[in-house]
Amino acid sequence: MSLAAVNDAITTCKGHLERTGNRNHEVESYLTKYLVVVIYAEYEKKIKEILSKRTDRLSDRHLSS
Repeated sequence: MSLAAVNDAITTCKGHLERTGNRNHEVESYLTKYLVVVIYAEYEKKIKEILSKRTDRLSDRHLSS
């Protein structure tokens, strides 16, 4: 499973912290929350994709809609 958006977000956040040297709890807290949202969105997208592929194989059109 490719999670390029997650890897990019982690790299961006890590780079920001390293460049600014700003490692206080408030900034790290905001970046952590941002990463949680990105990770959740990527997993949600992947789960929907998997379920869609599975239901497309079924003959019941109500399940696949």
